[in-house]
Amino acid sequence: MYKSKIIEIFCSLSAVERNRLQKMVDSPYHNQHQEVKDLFDYLCSNTQYRLEEAFKTVFPNQVYRVQKLRNTMSYLQKIIDNFLIYEQLEKEKELAQQTLLKVYRQRKLDKCFESTLRQTKKQREKKSYRDTHFYYLQYELQQEQFLFANEKNRLESKNVQEVLDSFDVFYIANKLKYCVTALTHQNIFSDTYQLHLVEVLLEHVEQHKLFTYPVIAAYYYSYKALCNDDTVSFFELQTLLVTELSIFKKEELKQLYLLAINFCIKQMNMGNEDFTKRLYQLFQSGLDKDIFIENGAISRFTYKNIVATGLKSADYDWVRTFIDDYASYLPATYRQTYVDYNLAKWYYCQQQYERAMPILDKLDNTDRIVTMDAKVTLLKIYYELGNYDALEALLDSFKVYIRRNKELSSYLRKSYLNLIKYLQKVIHLNFYDQQATKKLIAAVQQEQQLPERQWILYLLTNLSR
Repeated sequence: MYKSKIIEIFCSLSAVERNRLQKMVDSPYHNQHQEVKDLFDYLCSNTQYRLEEAFKTVFPNQVYRVQKLRNTMSYLQKIIDNFLIYEQLEKEKELAQQTLLKVYRQRKLDKCFESTLRQTKKQREKKSYRDTHFYYLQYELQQEQFLFANEKNRLESKNVQEVLDSFDVFYIANKLKYCVTALTHQNIFSDTYQLHLVEVLLEHVEQHKLFTYPVIAAYYYSYKALCNDDTVSFFELQTLLVTELSIFKKEELKQLYLLAINFCIKQMNMGNEDFTKRLYQLFQSGLDKDIFIENGAISRFTYKNIVATGLKSADYDWVRTFIDDYASYLPATYRQTYVDYNLAKWYYCQQQYERAMPILDKLDNTDRIVTMDAKVTLLKIYYELGNYDALEALLDSFKVYIRRNKELSSYLRKSYLNLIKYLQKVIHLNFYDQQATKKLIAAVQQEQQLPERQWILYLLTNLSR
């Protein structure tokens, strides 16, 4: 019974939602079957569910027939589905209003339609946000108005241009949005996407000055920044996130922040350390605006990146407080792993290697991202302690791990392999050979994809003196 959809859905409901659902189950309009009420009561009264036990409760003194119970479960699930739809429409008033317009049009209730249309337009103009969802609703509204006029066979000019314009803004913004998502995925996973028409759209945005729509401008600059490592476009995006903050709802604003954050991280990996300060500012701003907390949780990746940036900015006291204060927001599955890992990083930055190493050793293979970053930190500790045998062994095993991991993107694979390559060169370098040292420094500076570049340059410039 645990594998059934109804149990999965029912367990996701809060106590308040179950109380409201009870009224729908008890309503003759929605349900006229006593066995459905009994099954709902059984679910509410128990925490463990078994088919045989449920059947005895719902159909006492009857011969066990599993299909009869499944039919009742199916009927109850339909009621719960309708309840969830109703609850969502209660949250999305604009979508509900749009649906009401469609009903009035189909029923040919002209006065009701026209009155609701005027009211909807007034309410929408008062809204501050102008994100992708807003323009979707605008397109739907213009389309309903056109269909209403068209069905009346009216001779006056219809809102065809408004339908076209609203659809253009909706389509261009969303197309660029998902092209940006594709680029982001390609940098993390070994996926490739066909981005049809994107160059045509970029040119169209430029020619027709569509930057006046902040939502289009946001994804235009995001795409240009990610596709071409264009810092000028990134600066435009960062400015827009400050000046046009109110036009985005929290969910979409979070995605734009993460895009800007990922751009900064990539720039830092390419050796552009000026972006450390910008990245830290983005994280601080996002925390102040409560952007990173969604449904009471923070992404483990965001948590990890905030700690890493704070440590790089040497704001150690703030980072230590953050690790503790935001631990409870991490998903339970990853909480201990990510708290331990980030605490180990904090110990490392305080040069408390004896406290960091046992934690990092314990983290091996618990999470792919954490595994790789823990290995990098251990590499640094072994080098700084002069434990070269352990360092060489870890470099070899790390190389095998990266090459066997097929889920890594080509970008990440190349980055980590470059780190291993250059650290091995540092280990075997004769620091008395000034020419060889200078050559290696130049190679490190010119390498496009290299994590821990500044640390390697620090080793080369300090040990060669």
